[in-house]
Amino acid sequence: MKTRKEKANALAELLMAHPKEDKAIDHLLADLQINDPISKQNDSSSKSFNKPFNDSKMIGIWEPKFRNGQKLYQRKREMQPSWSFWASIHEIPPKSIKKRVLLLGESVARGYFYDPLYSVAQELESVLNSSGEFNGIEVIDLAKTSMGIDELGLLVDACADLNPDAVVLFAGNNWIAKLAEELNEEDILKIKKVYSEDNFTGVKEFLENKFAEIIEEFFDKVKQLSRNERIPITVVIPGFNLLDWKSNEIERIFSQQSGRSLQDWVHLRSQAEQALLDKDYQTLGTTAEQMIALDASNPRGYELLATSFLEKGQIQQAIDCLDFSKDTTILSRSRKTKPRCFKVVREILEKEAREAGMEIVDLFSIFNNAFPKSISGKELYLDYCHLSVKGIKMAMRYTALALIKGLKQKTLDIDELVDSPERLSPSTEAMAHFCAAIHNAHYGQEEEILFYHCQRAVNLDPGIAEVIKQYIDFSTRKTSTILCNSFGEIIMDGAIRQYEGGFALLHPRGEKLMDIELINASIRALQSIGEDCEDIVRQLRIQEHGVNQQGVELLESPYQMTSYNTFSLGKENGFLQVRSPEKTFYFVSNAKEDLSFQLVYRNPNFKKEDQWIKIFVEDKSKLLTQIKACKDWTNHNFDLPASQLKKGVNQLIIEWPCDLVLNTNSQGMVDEFLENLFPVVGEIYSLVAKTKPIGY
Repeated sequence: MKTRKEKANALAELLMAHPKEDKAIDHLLADLQINDPISKQNDSSSKSFNKPFNDSKMIGIWEPKFRNGQKLYQRKREMQPSWSFWASIHEIPPKSIKKRVLLLGESVARGYFYDPLYSVAQELESVLNSSGEFNGIEVIDLAKTSMGIDELGLLVDACADLNPDAVVLFAGNNWIAKLAEELNEEDILKIKKVYSEDNFTGVKEFLENKFAEIIEEFFDKVKQLSRNERIPITVVIPGFNLLDWKSNEIERIFSQQSGRSLQDWVHLRSQAEQALLDKDYQTLGTTAEQMIALDASNPRGYELLATSFLEKGQIQQAIDCLDFSKDTTILSRSRKTKPRCFKVVREILEKEAREAGMEIVDLFSIFNNAFPKSISGKELYLDYCHLSVKGIKMAMRYTALALIKGLKQKTLDIDELVDSPERLSPSTEAMAHFCAAIHNAHYGQEEEILFYHCQRAVNLDPGIAEVIKQYIDFSTRKTSTILCNSFGEIIMDGAIRQYEGGFALLHPRGEKLMDIELINASIRALQSIGEDCEDIVRQLRIQEHGVNQQGVELLESPYQMTSYNTFSLGKENGFLQVRSPEKTFYFVSNAKEDLSFQLVYRNPNFKKEDQWIKIFVEDKSKLLTQIKACKDWTNHNFDLPASQLKKGVNQLIIEWPCDLVLNTNSQGMVDEFLENLFPVVGEIYSLVAKTKPIGY
């Protein structure tokens, strides 16, 4: 049998061959458990590598077998492409004399970022065995990354076949996808009517009521399992990193509000952001409240108001504010909004579990109560909802208390549980933090949180510097990630088993980023341990991305995308649509030559004549030029002298007028409704940067 390194070498050869053998490539990708077949042309292809099980005889990826007259479960060979989403366990043995607990859940319950070297199930089993309350206990890990509510329901139906003494349900983050699937034409018509009468507040209530029905229907299965099999069930409600996880640029695009001015909201946002810079928290709070009054669907107003509350020591008000901010994504602007446990999920789970007499572990409350003078953040979370080692350990101590109460009718205090002996190696923890930095970066988080995770990584294990430098290399190059030698070295050397075996490092095909803030944070972290690669990275950026006489199209992903957040519709127009007051583009210069830019643009919704588009270089204190807004496609050229450039990455900021003509009478279905709800302020067909010939 070929080793992983041999398979990776074979894959590299196939990828470099012309013509490509797509079937052979996909077979090797599946064998290596890569979840995004590179030979396919769209995102939907990756879904086939994470197929929900639908065989009533199976439990997840495990099928029933018999040995010596006893029933056990083994991983089904045909499900191998999905193996990496589940626990790395080939066989679930027959029930022994030990107490058996089943852990059901999503990626948080998998211990994402640590899996497969450390897991939530492993920690829970260790805590329970260390408690001295049981004469042996085992935890069967049935958690799955990207588990949806329907597949979880199938698992609930099937898990009684494993003869559990108790079940832990640790889920609720991925369920919003089911709500989107359930919306029909009648629902969309109701949403439009509700929005016209009561804006976002009414729509949110409508969606939450429909969501509640979905959750209650699922929980009927859970109650049936508990009632029919007499199995005690503990419900663990996920938390969310309210303090550190920020809304992204797509989630912040403004919505039209009946009788309201978009310009007013944009002006208030500018005032609030300036008050934040000035540390004028009184003005910040007042202005943020006005932003919320104008657009209750936008998370930015709540985030700014929460900052004001925090600075005043009003912790509970800040928590409530951020909790509401988190839930604004129920009316989704972004196709790639990250999973979260909405307040309605939390409340329905608590209500249903309490009525059924089940034990409840509410991590949202437990974690926030652990920090009475602040809000729980990066100490317990690695990103939006995935837990750090400290978070996992705290969560499983409380879960163990609930299990002891359910199995032994014995109530203990948290301080009576001894600490789990499970300890991670520095290299495992370091890799988790660096992968978390990547994950945070790819979904729009700010440089300081990226630096925190990079710094933690190098402090835990300076040896991770080599992996960080390899990542910097393949991320900075224009070549597709999977074809870069530095990526191949990471995979073939087996330097990383976490983060989906390293394959989650891949940039999606055709959407490569320069990862500017992540790489800058990585450079800073490396400098702190005496490794300075700043000049090397600058030269590599110029070599790979530098503006030249042939020109660089700034609509390509490395220059206009900083994350994988995209607007909900995601349709291909052949041009860029902008729904924010400003749009930033990145270009790389050697700072020796003057540059020229050719912009092809239009403003389809602008309201009146004599509105101007402003173009800045580097920041909004440096106005480069301004041009007239136009309804029709217009070509405009402008220059940028070398004296205004810096060597390396530069920014071009385009600010759009927001006095728009809005269509409030959409008759179409969901796509047209969203198009009008989140209006386009500008469109760009092309933005090309070139060096000007010397002496021009």
